[in-house]
Amino acid sequence: MGLVKDEVGSIFVGRDGELATLRGAWETVRGGVARVVGITGDPGIGKAALVSRFLADVDATVIHVTASDIDAATPWHVFRAVVAQTPGRRLAERAATMSADAEPGLIGIELLKDLRSTKGMVLVLEEAQWADGPSLMALHYASRRLGYDQVMVILSHSPQDPQSTVPYFGRSWALLEGWQQLFDGEHGIHLPLDGLTPADLIRLAARSGHAELSPDGAARLHEATGGNPLYVTDVLRRTPIESIMSGQGPLKIPKEIAPAIAAGLASCEWDTRELVAAGAVLGQRFSVAQVRFVSGLESVAKPIEQAIEAGLLVEVPGTDGRQLTFAKKLVRDIVYHDLARRLRAELHRRCAVTTSGAASLGHRVAAIEGGVDEILAGELATAAKERLAVSDVAGAAFYLRGAMDCTAPGPERLGLVLTAVETLLVAGELTAAQEYEGELERAPAGPWRDYALGYLKLLSGRVAAAKELQHGALAALARDGAELADAPADLRARIAAQLAIIGVVFLAYDEMVEFGTVAVAAGSPDPTVDGFAWFARTLGMALSGQSNEALELLAWAGEPGDRAAMERLVARGMIRLWIDDLDGAADDLHEVVRRATAGDALRVSQGLGFLGEVEYRRGRLGEARVFTRLAVGNAVFHSRVWDFPILHALAVYPRAAAGDWEAAERHAAESARIADFIGTHTAHAYAAGARCAIAQARGDRERLLSAAERLEAHYDSQEPGTHLFGPIRADALSQLGRLDEAETALAAFREGPASGGRRSAQLSVARVSAQIALGRKKHDVALRECASAAELAADLGLPLEEARIGLLVARCHHEQGHRTAAGRALHTARAQFIRIGADAYRILVEREAERLGIVIATSSPLEALTLKEREVARLIAEGMSYREVAARLHRSIKTVETHMSNILRKLEVADRHELRKFFDGDA
Repeated sequence: MGLVKDEVGSIFVGRDGELATLRGAWETVRGGVARVVGITGDPGIGKAALVSRFLADVDATVIHVTASDIDAATPWHVFRAVVAQTPGRRLAERAATMSADAEPGLIGIELLKDLRSTKGMVLVLEEAQWADGPSLMALHYASRRLGYDQVMVILSHSPQDPQSTVPYFGRSWALLEGWQQLFDGEHGIHLPLDGLTPADLIRLAARSGHAELSPDGAARLHEATGGNPLYVTDVLRRTPIESIMSGQGPLKIPKEIAPAIAAGLASCEWDTRELVAAGAVLGQRFSVAQVRFVSGLESVAKPIEQAIEAGLLVEVPGTDGRQLTFAKKLVRDIVYHDLARRLRAELHRRCAVTTSGAASLGHRVAAIEGGVDEILAGELATAAKERLAVSDVAGAAFYLRGAMDCTAPGPERLGLVLTAVETLLVAGELTAAQEYEGELERAPAGPWRDYALGYLKLLSGRVAAAKELQHGALAALARDGAELADAPADLRARIAAQLAIIGVVFLAYDEMVEFGTVAVAAGSPDPTVDGFAWFARTLGMALSGQSNEALELLAWAGEPGDRAAMERLVARGMIRLWIDDLDGAADDLHEVVRRATAGDALRVSQGLGFLGEVEYRRGRLGEARVFTRLAVGNAVFHSRVWDFPILHALAVYPRAAAGDWEAAERHAAESARIADFIGTHTAHAYAAGARCAIAQARGDRERLLSAAERLEAHYDSQEPGTHLFGPIRADALSQLGRLDEAETALAAFREGPASGGRRSAQLSVARVSAQIALGRKKHDVALRECASAAELAADLGLPLEEARIGLLVARCHHEQGHRTAAGRALHTARAQFIRIGADAYRILVEREAERLGIVIATSSPLEALTLKEREVARLIAEGMSYREVAARLHRSIKTVETHMSNILRKLEVADRHELRKFFDGDA
C-alpha cells in the first residue's frame, strides 16, 4: 500500500500482486535481461496509478510519456516526446525535422542504440492507444530487439472493447495488436488489470474521506462498479452513502459517472431505449420473451441488434440469442435509476407477471406506491421468515419493510412491528428501526415488546433503560411460566443474549459470563442470537482472567458449519490480541473483513476497531489509521452510540503516535463526550486510555498521571493485555520522581493483573522498574530491566514499545557518563520511530538528545533504502536465511539476493553481521 498521485486523487491501494510482478521484472532487468511489459485495463482502472507507484521505488533513468487523443493524427509526436527525455538527447534535433514518411524501422534502430547506452533504463508509454502510428511502430521495432539489456519498456493502454464504458477512437488499434506477441514472448509480461477487491475499496473509501463504508457496502459498490477506482470514487462523491450501504436492487449511480453510457443510449432509437429500460427493470440478465412482454414492443429484433451494437447489451453465450445480459452492471444501474419513478413502478408491475417466486415478489415490492394490501403483506412476512431461516437478514429486512408499508396501522400488526424492528437492528439499520419506536412505546408491555424496545434503546445509547427493560422481560417470562403464543420460541435466549451484551457495555464480567451462558444453554436457531451469546460469554471469561479457557471454547470459530462464525472470529481475534498473539489476532480479524466483503453480516463493529489496534501494536500505523477510521465511520453511520467511546479511543492510538495532534485530540474529545453521556465503566475507561495515549506521545507527565488515575478508577480487568499501558499510574509517578508511590502502585499491578504471566504485562513492569531504578541512580539495575523489556518487545513484535525503551537506555548511559553509548541508543530509537512513522516519538528522541547535549544524525542510513529493501534488511538482520526471507515476503530467492546486494552497497557494509549493527544500535 502507498500514496501516489493518480487519476483518483492521490490515493493508491491494493495491486500487491501486480506491483510484485513489476518489481520482479525490474530485478531481472538489473540482472541484464530486458523486459517488455503490457498493462491493459478499462479507463479509470488504475493503470497510471500502478505505474507511478512502481516508479516511486525504482532507482533508474526513466523516460515517461503519456499519449493523448491529439497525438494519433500527428506523425512522430510521441517519438519526439520520448527522445526529448533520453540521456544526451542525441535524436532530439533530428526528430524535430523528421518527415512524416520516415522509415519507422530505421528510426527504431537509432532509438534502440539510445536505450542500450544507459544502464538501468525504464521507458513508459501510457495511453498507447492514442499514440501515432509511426512512433508506435518505431518503439515496437526497438523493443522486440531488446535482449540482454538493462532496459524495461512499459506500455499501458485501454483495450479496444465494444463493451468498454468509455470508447476510444485512436488510430493505433491494429498496431497495438502486434505488441501482444511481445508481451507473450520470452522477454514479455502481460498485466491485465481488473477492478479492486471489496477489501481494497474499503481502504480506498477510508482514504478518500468516506470511512463509514461498511464491508457489505463495499461488496455492493464492487458489484455495481466492478471495482473500477475512478467509478468508485465518483460514486462515493456523488451518491448518498445511505443508498450504497443499504437497500435492495440496483445501486443508484449518477449517469454523469459514465457519460458514454448515457450518450450511447441517447443515440438509440425510441424502441431500443424502451427495450433497454424494460431489461433494466427485469434485472442484469433476462430472456427475449420477457423483455418483449414488459416493453410492450411488437418486434424486438431490431432494438436488440441496435442495443448490442451500442455496447449496452450482449447475448448470453450458449442460449442461441434467447437470453440477454447487460454488457456491464454499471450500464444496468444507470439506466434503471434514470427512469421516472412512475414508469419504473409500472414496469415492475409488468415484470411481476412474467416472473415467479422471489423475483416476482421483489418486483411487487418495488411497485408499491402506498395503500393497504393485506395479501401482499402476508406474502412478504412469509418470505421474510424464509430469509431469516437461511440467515439472510438483509433480505428479511427488505421484505419486512415492504410488509410494513402495505399494512394498516393498529394493534393487530404488533407482531409484525416487533419482528421488523429486531430484524432491522440485526441488519444494522438502526435509523429505519427507530421509525417504529413510538409504535412500540404505545404497545402493551410484555416480554417480547420489552425485549425489542430494549434492544432498540441499547443500540441508541440508552443503556440503563435497555437494561431495565431486558431484566423486566426476563422476569415476566419466568413469571408467566411459558413462552408467549406469538413470540419467538427462543425469546429467553434472545433476552439473555442482550443482557450479556449489556454486561459488555457495563464491564460486568460476571453478567457477561452468566447471561451468555444462559443464552447458549437456552439454545437459539438464530445464528445472530447464538453469536452474541458466545461473544459476550467468551469476552467475559477473558476479562475475568480466563483467556485460555475462552480460546478453547472458540477453537472451531470460522470452521465449516459455524453458524455464528463472524461473532466468534471477532471474539477470538480480540482475545488473541489481549494474550499477545498478534499474528493470530490479525488472521482472525482480517478474515472477518474478508467474509464481510463477501456478504457475511458483520454485526460486531468492534472487530474493525480492534483490527486497527492489532496493526498499531505491530507498528503498522497507516493500516491502523485506516481500520480505526473505518470502525468509527461505520459506528456513526449505524448510530451504534455505545461503541463510540471505544472506537474513537482506538482511533487515537496511531494518530497520537504519528503526531497528528488535531485528529487525535478530536477523537479523544469525542470519546470522552459520549462516555459522559453513556456513563458506563467501559466508556470511561477507553476515554481515559485515549488521553493516556496522547499524554504518553507528547511526553506530558502530569497529564499522563491524571489520565492514568481516571483509567484505573474505571478499569479492573484481570486480563492486562487489553491495553499496552500496563501499570500506567506507576509509570506516570516514576516519571514525576514520586518513586515511593510508584513502587507501591507497581507492586499492586505486579501482584494483580501481571501475576498471570502475560508477557506484555511483564514488559511494562520491566520498563517502569527501569524508570524507578534510574530515579534511584541504580543504573545497572535500570539497564538490566531495559534489556529484559526490550527483549520481550522484540519477541512480541511490538516495535513502538521496543523503541520507547531506547530512550531509557540513553538516559542511563548518559548519567553513567557514556555519551557515545547514549547517542547510539538515541540514534537507534529515532531510526525505529522513523521506520514505523511514529513522528511524535521521533520528536521526543530529538528533544531528549537536545536536553542531554548529544548530537545525533538527522537521518538514519536506513532511510536511503526503499521500503522493500528495509523489510529485507530487517529480516536478514534478525537472522533469517535468504530462503526464509523469500518465503516470508512471497518473493524469489533471486529477488532477495538482488535486494541484499543493493542494501550492502547503499549502507557500505560487507555482510549481514555489519548490517545487524544498524538494527541493534552498535553502528
